Amino acid sequence: APVGLRLVGGRLAQADGGGVPLGEAVARLDSAGIETLAEFVPEDGSAKSLEALRAGHINLASGGDHLSWAFGAQFAEVRVHAETGEIRVPRLLGAFAAGRILNPLTARSQLAGGMIWGLGSALLEETVLDRGHYRNADLAEYLVATAADTPEIEVLFVPDPDAKVNPLGLKGLGELGIIGVNAAIANAVYHATGQRHRRLPVRIESVA
Repeated sequence: APVGLRLVGGRLAQADGGGVPLGEAVARLDSAGIETLAEFVPEDGSAKSLEALRAGHINLASGGDHLSWAFGAQFAEVRVHAETGEIRVPRLLGAFAAGRILNPLTARSQLAGGMIWGLGSALLEETVLDRGHYRNADLAEYLVATAADTPEIEVLFVPDPDAKVNPLGLKGLGELGIIGVNAAIANAVYHATGQRHRRLPVRIESVA
């Protein structure tokens, strides 16, 4: 049965040691293919968690002996013009522990994109309201980070295998890349100017 097979060294292997090359196994499939369903409940979970998920509800829980969250640390290099107050971010670096990474290319792209998003949030993006109406409801007036604003970005993966989370040790990346960028940039501005900023975005007029 498919549930009893394991992919080892390019072969679909059985528990008794038998198996076939993966390419040969795929060639044997008919147009309908093979469909299988697997369910996993964490050690501190219950069948009710699966029932809630099927009903469209997401139960987020933490605690117990294990944490299933992904973690990250963000670092920013910031340059502030001494006369004009112009802020530039030539470099962002993020280190992330997010379980087993299945596709490093797409995972790195997602995290780098989140860091660019965080840069825009920290220095550019602001919704302007006037008597209940948006005054910058288009990309001509609502500033977002572009390729010209994007600094050198480095994404590091911290090995974080954790079979307690699920059989594959996977964790969600989600918006992990953006979390921490605002604080990293604001802290770097503080180190450069001595001014602590608690409102975003941090603009020229904020540091001038």
